[in-house]
Amino acid sequence: MVENIEFRNPPCPFQQKLRNGMRKTSSKEKVIVPADKTKSLYAPSPDDYAKLLKDKITQRYKVAGINKEQNDIASKLEFHDRVSHMGERKAFIIINDHKDNFPNKVPCRLIYPAKSEMGLVNKTILRYERKSEARAATK
Repeated sequence: MVENIEFRNPPCPFQQKLRNGMRKTSSKEKVIVPADKTKSLYAPSPDDYAKLLKDKITQRYKVAGINKEQNDIASKLEFHDRVSHMGERKAFIIINDHKDNFPNKVPCRLIYPAKSEMGLVNKTILRYERKSEARAATK
């Protein structure tokens, strides 16, 4: 009796729509980029995306050995054994489609997800210095 059971895929319109959308996006030779404040998605060519990303990165950052600099600061403050290296994470952009003159000039925002632990260390040091200054001022 169990041997005679056959399963079939019932046609679900929602799953078919999802499957067709996945096929369509995976077959494109373009990069899918989300918009900033809307739910729109844009598909620039990989060359255009790389150019926008490079322009945004070089506009703001310089080439530097961040891990070496981080280790120097951590060893100076004597806690280099508790700080881990920054992870290699790729930056990406999102398109600001709500800006004026959007179709002619493509404004975008650079998202750089790699975060250093040194920011937390600096925040703690500044908080300690501010507390000691406040205590000295009130005495």
